Amino acid sequence: MLSPTPDRPSATEKGLAGWLAEVAEAGSGKFDADTLVAQTLSVISAADHVSLTVRDGSGYRSLAASSDLAADADALQYDLREGPCLEAAEEGDWYVSGDVAQDPRWPRWGPRAAQAGVGSLLSARLVSDGKPFGALNMYADRPGAFSDRDDVDLALVWTTHAAYTLAAAREVEGLETALASRHTIGMAQGILMERYGLDETGSFLLLRRLSSHSNTKLRDLAATLVSTGTLPDVPR
Repeated sequence: MLSPTPDRPSATEKGLAGWLAEVAEAGSGKFDADTLVAQTLSVISAADHVSLTVRDGSGYRSLAASSDLAADADALQYDLREGPCLEAAEEGDWYVSGDVAQDPRWPRWGPRAAQAGVGSLLSARLVSDGKPFGALNMYADRPGAFSDRDDVDLALVWTTHAAYTLAAAREVEGLETALASRHTIGMAQGILMERYGLDETGSFLLLRRLSSHSNTKLRDLAATLVSTGTLPDVPR
C-alpha cells in the first residue's frame, strides 16, 4: 500500500493555476492504477487515503488503493451495497461528506466507516464517452476535510483528468491486445498454409472452423498452434 505525502500545501496556499500545472505534469508518462492513486494523494492535500473504484461485471471492485483503510472502506460499500463511491459511480456526479458517522445518506456504511477511521470523504464519478465506469474516492481521517470549495473544485478537475487518463490507457491496452492477437493469428495461418497447402483465406477459414468446433477463442487457438504445433481434432 502507498502512503500519503506529508505536509502538502493546500490548493489555496499553492494557487489553483499552480495546481493545474502540477496536474498536467503528474499525468504525463505511462499509466498504472497505483501511480494514479499516488498522484491523487500528491495533488489533493485534503485526502489522506485514495482508492479507485471500477465497474466489474454486475458489481464493482477497487482497482487500486493507497492504504488498507481506503481498501476496507471501499469493500464495506460493496458488501453493503451502500455508500458514496457506489452512488457516485451509478447515480450522481460527486458526493462530499464532512462527517460520515452522522451522514443520514449512508446509515449502515457511515458509522462503520467512521469506526474504521474515516472522518470525511469526496467521491467523484469517472466518465468515458458519456458513460460512467467507476469513481475516484478520497478519504480523510478528520471530519470536515473537504469543506474548502477550492479543494473540491481541484478534486473534480483532477477526477476528470483521471477519467481521460484511464480511458486512454484502456484504449491503448485494447489496441495492443488486438495487434498481438492479429500477429499470432497470422503466424498460425502461416503454419497451416505450409502444412496443408492452403492459401491465406483457406487457412483463416480453417482456424475459424476449428475455433467454433472446439469452442475456443480464435486467438487462443492460434496461440496454441504457434506454441505447440498441434490442433484439436475436427470432423471431416
